[in-house]
Amino acid sequence: MEHPFIVMFKPAVAMSAQPDMLVVIFALVETLLFLGLGLWMAKNLRYE
Repeated sequence: MEHPFIVMFKPAVAMSAQPDMLVVIFALVETLLFLGLGLWMAKNLRYE
């Protein structure tokens, strides 16, 4: 598995303007995962 720093900056240093679809899909999945997790935690885990 590649280093996350390299995967994250791969589209930025590529010669073409087209980002790697794998990186785009991974970023979207990660964003939705953490958004859902954050909303679930805010709803279900209440701190007094």
